[in-house]
Amino acid sequence: MKTLVLGILLLGLSSLGYAQRLDVERVMLEDVKVSTLNSDYLHAIQDDKTPLNLIGVQRLIASYDINDASFYDPENDRYEVYFKTENGNSTVYYDGKGKILKSHEYYKDVKVPIEIWKQIYKDNEGWSMIKNKYSSTYSDSELRNRKYKVFLSDGVETKKVVLNIN
Repeated sequence: MKTLVLGILLLGLSSLGYAQRLDVERVMLEDVKVSTLNSDYLHAIQDDKTPLNLIGVQRLIASYDINDASFYDPENDRYEVYFKTENGNSTVYYDGKGKILKSHEYYKDVKVPIEIWKQIYKDNEGWSMIKNKYSSTYSDSELRNRKYKVFLSDGVETKKVVLNIN
């Protein structure tokens, strides 16, 4: 009996020892392009009041390389690029090197950040949000204007609440 228990114990320990071995395979990654050209855009436009579903779009806009565009011409010093999603659009103006000069965003039915959402419901008890719109303007390395238009209903009436947030 003692031999059987000792045999099972050794068998169990040996399988644990085998599980600890790692087969490591070396993988070479391609070069990654890191750009800080439009980091001022991201710092200005993204914070805790940014709609959650626009963060990815704004990162795409910041990382867009105008030099790789089919319409790129080294003679031009300004480009207007239109980004469209199912919820809205952004019109972005780049200089000839790809730096964002200004942008205008217009989106509907965005994911309103929780702090803004709480304030809306606190100020409008008994009302529920039926739709919303978001717009922002960026220029000269600053967020110039940010606005939420929230449409509320109490089941009978509807009303619009406009929040200018900067």
